[in-house]
Amino acid sequence: MPYRIQIVLYGNAGWIIEALARQWSDLLSNGVPGAEVNLEMGGPRQGADAYVHMTYLKARPVQGARNVVLVTHINRWWHAMKVLALSAHGAEFVVMSRQTQALVDDYVGRPAAACVNPRSIHFARTAGKRSLTFGLFFRLYGDDRKSRSSILGLLALAERAPHASRLVMYGRGLPDLCGSFPNANVDASDAEFEVAEYERRLRECDYVVYFGHDEGSMSVADACALGIPVLATAQGFHLDLALPAGSQLFVSAQEVVEAAWRLCAPLGESGCTDDPSALFSSARHAADPRRVSLWRYLRVPLVRNPFLLRGDNLRSSVKYAYRRIRSRLDESR
Repeated sequence: MPYRIQIVLYGNAGWIIEALARQWSDLLSNGVPGAEVNLEMGGPRQGADAYVHMTYLKARPVQGARNVVLVTHINRWWHAMKVLALSAHGAEFVVMSRQTQALVDDYVGRPAAACVNPRSIHFARTAGKRSLTFGLFFRLYGDDRKSRSSILGLLALAERAPHASRLVMYGRGLPDLCGSFPNANVDASDAEFEVAEYERRLRECDYVVYFGHDEGSMSVADACALGIPVLATAQGFHLDLALPAGSQLFVSAQEVVEAAWRLCAPLGESGCTDDPSALFSSARHAADPRRVSLWRYLRVPLVRNPFLLRGDNLRSSVKYAYRRIRSRLDESR
């Protein structure tokens, strides 16, 4: 018997959610072996094994089935309480960003949300590069002005994911750091500087990387001249240059390393995927319903999201909170 998945659209969901639902229907049909996927308009219909509710504010979980609820944004107090109520009924959550994932997990008080980054609903994906090359072009000094720990972080990436990352290093002292990473995908040289060799290595790079907190790196300026994106510290003349598309500046050297890891990490490894069929890749069942304390109804939205306290939003939120709390008190009697 097929595993029946119902994608549920509620009234006035909006064209983007409707297009996303149709896209997910196709992806689940092709990605979940033995699945029978149907798109249901207006609300859930009994008889499915799993329901994917595309609008969390209107979601009506079906008892005895798995309920996965898409949470798109939380910017009102009652939005947060709706998430808590769905959690109390055993719903699982899927979000489209790690930012919302962290918010939902924080509200519910446990890891409760899976992250599925959106695919374009208008255009087919072009094949991306199988590997990214990062370039370091500077010399090391006796102090730590170039952040040795950050260089080691990039070397660790080149060793852990050699199929996805490659490191080009050109500068005095840089090859000395490679000894602890014998399997890293790295091309390191401290040969005498030559412009032709420097340019050749620069042009091999997808990103030129710099960690220093000083007036800036000439390798960043050179990368800009050649149109090569940079990952660098927001420091010195880096802030004044017209950076190529795809460049990013960061406050700390550690953030530069983390950006490189995010660029190379497989989607699943980064905590997100772009394929909703991953939600059904293992035998998961609806969570056991657990009662959410009234204290959590009051505390979490109030403390965690100051935006919820603005003007009319606060007044209407208090009225909704009162009705919701009275309802839950009646349920618990």
